[in-house]
Amino acid sequence: MDTKWLQDFLTLADVGNFTRAAELRHSSQAAFSRRIQSLENWVGAKLIDRSRYPLYLTPEGESFQKNALAILSQLEEAKVSNVQFQEIQSVRIALSYTLALSRLPNWWKTWCGGQQLMCQTKVGNALETIAGFEAGAADILISYYQPTQNIPLEKSLYDRTILMSETLRPYCSEKLLKKRSFTFPGDKNRPVPFFNYSSDAYFHRLVNSIIEKPGAEFCGNLLGESEMSEVLSSFVAEGLGVAWLSDSSIIHKSMNKLVSLDKTGAWSMDIDVVAFVAKDKLNGHIKKIWQKILEEF
Repeated sequence: MDTKWLQDFLTLADVGNFTRAAELRHSSQAAFSRRIQSLENWVGAKLIDRSRYPLYLTPEGESFQKNALAILSQLEEAKVSNVQFQEIQSVRIALSYTLALSRLPNWWKTWCGGQQLMCQTKVGNALETIAGFEAGAADILISYYQPTQNIPLEKSLYDRTILMSETLRPYCSEKLLKKRSFTFPGDKNRPVPFFNYSSDAYFHRLVNSIIEKPGAEFCGNLLGESEMSEVLSSFVAEGLGVAWLSDSSIIHKSMNKLVSLDKTGAWSMDIDVVAFVAKDKLNGHIKKIWQKILEEF
């Protein structure tokens, strides 16, 4: 149904004449009549009593007239509301689901500093958020970063700052640990049941660099993969196996206590959470937000 049909119908109801209504709607009478018929077919009832002159609305037409007025009024209000909404400046932030869920709300409360700004999140894995940021789909990128696994961004084009540091550690649940069904880092008789990140995830490379480094003697039984830390942490919380998790990804897993299996630090890796902004975007409200970020960190 075309909303123009509603305007046609209301005009016809007002003037009571097809010829005059067609003129007011800048349409030929034949085309105007077809649109009224199309509206009646869509409603499923005759709206105009064509047997009388001037034309009158049928009972169904009188009822529909009120609905048509309400619909057009609501559409106009939505249009005005949308214009006002668009006038609020927005900041597009690309980041992982983990950081969006666990860290961004507190950060944003400080960064916006009471300004009338809209936060638009562009959530995805590392490759997706970096690619979107490079393509201009985001104003600020927040990503995990480890020097051994570089992020493919041209340093001369972007400013960066470290927001915080975390540690990627192997975790299991207390429930699984009590079963003593494996040893860590595992052996051929009792391998570690573990979940890893999918091959396109940034953390996949980090975990592999931990368990495959020279001198490491990790023996595991891979049970599954996912690009999302939240999925792996849920598997761990249910006592299904072991996974390497960042500090942010276990914040909301308090109902099932998780235990780090690394007592020496040999099986863990420090990682930074880094914010990036394109130097040519450092103006206006983006510059103000970036200054707030630098002040806090």
